[in-house]
Amino acid sequence: MEVPRTNFDDALKFLFPGAIFLVCIYIFDSTILSAAPLEKVGLVVGACLLGGVVLFSVYRTILYDYAILSLLDWINEKRGNLNYRLWIRQRYDVQASESEVLYAAVRTLYPELNTPTIRQRSALIHFMYQASIIFLAFFLFSCFQPSRALTFTYLAAGLIMGTSAILADIRLERQVFMILNRAPNKVDRTATKIGIHRRKNCK
Repeated sequence: MEVPRTNFDDALKFLFPGAIFLVCIYIFDSTILSAAPLEKVGLVVGACLLGGVVLFSVYRTILYDYAILSLLDWINEKRGNLNYRLWIRQRYDVQASESEVLYAAVRTLYPELNTPTIRQRSALIHFMYQASIIFLAFFLFSCFQPSRALTFTYLAAGLIMGTSAILADIRLERQVFMILNRAPNKVDRTATKIGIHRRKNCK
C-alpha cells in the first residue's frame, strides 16, 4: 500500500494546535518555558505538539463534522439562508451526514471549489476554530486562578476567534452553495451514480 506524502500544508494542520497550546501556556506562566531547564522545555514542547495532533484529529472528525456543522446549519435556517448542505438536503432524499458524502463526491467536478484561494480560506477557518477551542479551554482552567485579567484575555481571544470563524464559514459555505446551484446537473448525475435520489417535490 502506498503511503501518502505529507506536504507542508498537511503538517501545518497538525502542528498549529500544538503551537497555540504553547502560546497559551506562555501567557499563563512564561517561566515554564523561559526559566525551565532545556530538558523540561523540550518535554513541554513535545507534549504540546502531540496534544495538538490529538486535538486536530478529534476536532476534524467529531467537533467540526457534528457540533460545528450542525450549528452552522441552524444559524442559516434561522436566517432563512441556504448553504450547500441545506441545499443538498432540500434537493435530495438524504440525511444530514449524507449531504457531506455527496458534496465530497462532486467537489472535484467544480474547479472553482479547488482553487488555492478557497483552500487557504478553508484552512484559515479551521485554524480559527481550533484556536478558539484552545483559548476557551484555557479560559475555563484560568477561572480557578487569581488573575482575572488572564481569564478575560483567554475568554476574549476565544470568542473573537470563534465568532470570526463562524462568520467566515457561513460566507464560504454560501459561496459553495451558489457554485453548486449554477450547475446542478453535475450534482444530479453524481447523486444518481452513488444511489442518492432527487426528492419528488423538488423542481
